[in-house]
Amino acid sequence: MAAEEKISRRSSKLGDSNSNMADLDKAQVPFPSTCSHANIMQLTKALNALLKHLKSSSSTSESPEKLQLLSDPEQTTQNQPIFFQLTTKHIIASESTLNFKPLTVPLPHSPYPSTASALVITKDPQDPFAEKCKGNARVQQCLGMGAIRKTYNSYEQLRRLRDGEIVGEEPALVLADESVVVSLPKILGKAFYKTSRTTPIAVKLTPGTVTKVVEEAFNKTYVRKSPGNCVTIRIGYAGMDVPALVENCIATWERCVTHKKLVKDGVDGLRGCFVKGGSSVALPVWMAEELYSAEDVLDGPVIKKVKSKADRKLLKEAPVVEEVDVEENRKRERDDDMEKSFEERRARKLAKQEKGKVVGAKAIKA
Repeated sequence: MAAEEKISRRSSKLGDSNSNMADLDKAQVPFPSTCSHANIMQLTKALNALLKHLKSSSSTSESPEKLQLLSDPEQTTQNQPIFFQLTTKHIIASESTLNFKPLTVPLPHSPYPSTASALVITKDPQDPFAEKCKGNARVQQCLGMGAIRKTYNSYEQLRRLRDGEIVGEEPALVLADESVVVSLPKILGKAFYKTSRTTPIAVKLTPGTVTKVVEEAFNKTYVRKSPGNCVTIRIGYAGMDVPALVENCIATWERCVTHKKLVKDGVDGLRGCFVKGGSSVALPVWMAEELYSAEDVLDGPVIKKVKSKADRKLLKEAPVVEEVDVEENRKRERDDDMEKSFEERRARKLAKQEKGKVVGAKAIKA
């Protein structure tokens, strides 16, 4: 109940203090207005259950996850990420339209713990940037393009840089100057670009603004479009309170669904939304009434190529239309055309011979 009171107290700032309950729910909850109050309660219950599960599973786990060097197990549990998962009715992005630039979602609360740091990649020379980042807890390392080329030549060296084994802590973000981000795939290779978590994020860096840009980067979450109908978005960590996680969920929904930056059809193109941890099950928050629209249902028989008698027996119950091979049709048509042309040529040749015999007979008589 205390968490719900905090949610209502914070969400009242979004609208007029004299508004009724329906208006308050509409302002604070991004879900459909027909069941907004039920959905905010469901979101609160799901987050409470998820946080309780993460704390209990970490204390009773027999095989804990890989911990960083000299890390506190309790602190590691508090830093576990919390994700907001969206499933859509259609594919979010095809493989041909994928790119490395993520969708940026500003959040009211930072989804990263205070101990999280970033790996910053700048253009050459790196010294002006490194001097400004010196002593900044948010910057793990500040490297220029030339330093990466000279020092990190092999895949193993790049992997150690990615996993933070050199410093002792894995970077939460990899930020790169937008002027050099195009050249990074050739330098960093699959060590960084194999997963979206370690793919560099393009930001505009100058020696005077590098500290501010890094701090602002930790107040946002980044959504990378996948060639499927499911996307997972980081909204916080286990050490956050439930009202802050709810507000981050609302901001994520408004950016991705309401403003149609990720889901083009908005709420109508969404199947459901869930909350989950890094390795936990997904707890449902909201589900669409219709998982499929009328356009998704195909009318008519199933078209399938039947290769053998055994396959025909297995597919007797389903209406099957045998698929005719296109190449066989074309070959058959070519054979028919050749046969027709041969018959036509033969008929013309015979007619010409008959005509020649008649002309020869008339000449002999004359």
